[in-house]
Amino acid sequence: MTELPTTYAITSEAACRHILWALQARFRTSRGSTPRLRTTCYDTFDWRLYWDGGVLSAQRTQGKWLIDWKSVDGRIRYQQKTDSLPAFAWDLPPGPFRDALTSVIEMRRLLPMVKTENHAKFLWVLDGAKKRLVRIDIERGTAGAPDKTGSRHPLGPRIHLVPIAGNSKAYGQVVRFVETDLDLRRQESTDLALALAAIGRAPGDYSSKFELSLDPRMRADEAAKRIHRRLLQTIQMNEAGTRRDLDSEFLHDFRVAVRRTRTCLAQIREVFPEETVDHFRREFSWLGRVSGPKRDLDVHLLKVDEYEASLDKKVQHHLAPLRQFLQVRQRIEQDRLAKALQSARYQTLILSWKGFLEETVPEKTKLPNARWPILRVASERIELRFRRVLMEGVVIDSSSSAKALHQLRIECKKLRYLLEFFRSLYKPEDLAPLVKDLKTLQDNLGDFNDLRVQHAAMKKFGRQMVKEGMATGESLTAIRRFVNWLGVRQAKERKGFDKRFTQFSGTENRERLRRLVETRKRIGV
Repeated sequence: MTELPTTYAITSEAACRHILWALQARFRTSRGSTPRLRTTCYDTFDWRLYWDGGVLSAQRTQGKWLIDWKSVDGRIRYQQKTDSLPAFAWDLPPGPFRDALTSVIEMRRLLPMVKTENHAKFLWVLDGAKKRLVRIDIERGTAGAPDKTGSRHPLGPRIHLVPIAGNSKAYGQVVRFVETDLDLRRQESTDLALALAAIGRAPGDYSSKFELSLDPRMRADEAAKRIHRRLLQTIQMNEAGTRRDLDSEFLHDFRVAVRRTRTCLAQIREVFPEETVDHFRREFSWLGRVSGPKRDLDVHLLKVDEYEASLDKKVQHHLAPLRQFLQVRQRIEQDRLAKALQSARYQTLILSWKGFLEETVPEKTKLPNARWPILRVASERIELRFRRVLMEGVVIDSSSSAKALHQLRIECKKLRYLLEFFRSLYKPEDLAPLVKDLKTLQDNLGDFNDLRVQHAAMKKFGRQMVKEGMATGESLTAIRRFVNWLGVRQAKERKGFDKRFTQFSGTENRERLRRLVETRKRIGV
């Protein structure tokens, strides 16, 4: 197997000159240099490529864009030249590159994360016949923000040892000399991490997952404020992408953080003044309402994509009028949402909420739960919600209404959010299996509800398209087939409920819940 390049970070320019002199003294070499290379690294907002172990970069060369998708170890996964930079995976030409990229980033937009400019001088290590055995790059460069704001930041000199196929022995000799005689240490951070660090960022610095470590003995009001500050951060981080409609997941994460905020206000009770809770629950409820229609249309369009892909290519175009109809309404709702996020009401909500969360909790309070340790309050609320889910789920049978399933879905969501808020307070071996089974049940209930809503919406859209003269006979036929497909999917999800609820409500999860809520007794809170 071909060796991969090895990189060493150099502490200073003086050290770099000494290393160059030592390499030339030890090996037969010839010198050269490379032109400046300007590269932009891309990823999704939630770093899907990074978490998949890859880096996507683009360089302008010979009037085209060269797009490289490499593993973090430097191996090229895919490489392609294009006339323009892709914003989404589907902007690439059909083929393995596009298919693989789609499987990782799905509907997310590729965003520029950092721009680098590097230039290198290099040495060729030669044998007696002047055959090239190893290449040694001495690289220097700068990093800057992708939007061209601010100054460029220097990247320290680095040495790359680049192997040549069939010369592994010579490559090993150079590596041993560099590491033993020159005492150089291999660079631990990736080039991407170093470039991002230069502009004050780090790979993976945003995640839609809720992660927060809490002290079990922390006052409940302070813990609640910490949870809300983390949620507010997520709302604000996704605000610009939501307003600009960069991709559908900005609004999704925005709305999830809003829902979690409302749940935390409602479920962690009697830790904040009642009038404060009532005010902010109303305001975040408003924010949920104004952002809902756009999200619904995003989901409808994603489902049209899914259904269209299942159709024969000869008839896929029959859904074009439906897609156009949804896109027009999506743009209308996006404009309304953008105006709402620029409104005085929204700005006041965010500023006043942030101000409240930054206030120090009062030393003395009459609120019943405010001074209790958060582990006690959390355990009581989790136990209550768990039993509520069991109570509502056990009475559901084949004759139960869709409304009953929807209500159970809401209860599951409340429980799930509580378990996420307080994950750090409990043993993973008890919490993780419980959350896994709850998520499986939620997926079933969520899919059933989404399909029910889409089923009704598509019938309504078909009627509206007829009234507005946007429907053709072929498109109406395609929509009816789409509605039937949604109905079949809905019935399938309904049949899967019993198995998933039985799994969640079984004795193992009841025992896990018992151990969770008894944690507070073991540590005396």
